[in-house]
Amino acid sequence: MIKIINRLFLIVAAFFFGAAIVSAANFTNLHSFSALTTYPGTNSDGSGPEAGLVSDGSTLYGTAADGGPAEAGTVFALTTNGGFTTLYGFNYLTSTNGSGPVAGLALSGSTLYGTTRAGGTNGLGTIFSIGTNGMQFLKLHDFGAQLGRYPPTQLNTNTGGAYPETDLVYANNTLYGATEQGGNGGNGTLFKINTDGSGFTLLHNFTNDDGGWPSVHMVVSGTNLYGTTQFGGSPTDLGNGTIFRVGTNGLGFTNLYKFGDSANQPLAGLVMSGNVLYGTTTSGTPGPGGAPYGSVFKINTDGTGFTNFYILNPNLNAGNPRSGLAINGNTIYATSLGFDAYGGTVFAVNTDGTGYTNLTSFNSPGDPGTLSGVTFSGGSLYCTAWNGGAFDDGTVFALALSPTPTPVPLNLKLAGNAVILNWSAPSLSLYSAPTITNVFTKIIGATSPYTNVITGTQKYFRLE
Repeated sequence: MIKIINRLFLIVAAFFFGAAIVSAANFTNLHSFSALTTYPGTNSDGSGPEAGLVSDGSTLYGTAADGGPAEAGTVFALTTNGGFTTLYGFNYLTSTNGSGPVAGLALSGSTLYGTTRAGGTNGLGTIFSIGTNGMQFLKLHDFGAQLGRYPPTQLNTNTGGAYPETDLVYANNTLYGATEQGGNGGNGTLFKINTDGSGFTLLHNFTNDDGGWPSVHMVVSGTNLYGTTQFGGSPTDLGNGTIFRVGTNGLGFTNLYKFGDSANQPLAGLVMSGNVLYGTTTSGTPGPGGAPYGSVFKINTDGTGFTNFYILNPNLNAGNPRSGLAINGNTIYATSLGFDAYGGTVFAVNTDGTGYTNLTSFNSPGDPGTLSGVTFSGGSLYCTAWNGGAFDDGTVFALALSPTPTPVPLNLKLAGNAVILNWSAPSLSLYSAPTITNVFTKIIGATSPYTNVITGTQKYFRLE
């Protein structure tokens, strides 16, 4: 960071990686889900994958929420060179084993574990296992009794949870997960279950005061489970969401952080590196310190050090990140809904807030649509999209990551009552903001060298 003080004026110029879009050669469409015959309809492979993938290196495994041979979604395998196999199709008419798998899978050895949002004995979802070869499907658990409806204080309550939409997490022959609704508080539950289907235990019932509607992905570390809730954290209203920690034995539930108005609704869940948790918010308030299009945040596992270290910027076609994210080294990978009709953005940002990069943006018919998740494996990112593709029923695609770009310096010098900014990469654009936490706005038509007349107390510049 370079700081130059002239009289009472402070001009700040930063060094940033350029946000260059990855070339088309780095994008590979591995699979477009086929057309449905009718709605909800059948096909051979499923439709609308709403979760990220799990990888064993050469093969990716995932779920599609709809379609398939019996209309209620599929479990699938996909090799990294595009070889697709439907491992299992859920049945819409009977739905005994479940219906609508919207969460990601957990993998241990040659067995996959997952959930369905609906179906099962009580119609409120199931937990299942299946071999990576498509054999040995087992229903491990049916979620609880029918949800309460009257009186209003019992709305959406039951004793076992309902509608699991959070990815399962595997640790030491135990699966950890969450339901979006149900439980004694009606705002969702945390649970664990042994991989053989025994020992189902509710770890926590959310009451809204301590959180509500658990988010996409949780983290198990040692004897603790970490996660976020989309809402809750308030005793008087819907709330803006929370970050929580609870022992894997169900004891010691703690809200590490309750989101306020500036940045809130963490739908993607968490990833972890060392003793630091990382996640995204989807929205917030405008103005200084606010994140109207969402943020990337970090917090220590003891609840200290919460920081929104990157504010999403609509000028970069990035905003409203809802899907699970990935971390590799000091780089966070995530997806945003974006603001184009055909999809959003896969982006990367360093854990110190520098180096924001659009890895690709989709904005044409046939492109991947609403992005569902991102997985890092073997030097590439593998992503799902709920819609888009050849038949608008979703896709799985790969992004081969380019080598880390060299930082492009943004140089400046004083010239009377002005600052002249120079940079060496003509493909990059100049952005400015009144404070480092504000949304940076593109300076239309700015080319190097660019002259800025000093008119205020301070201004921040960067290249994207």
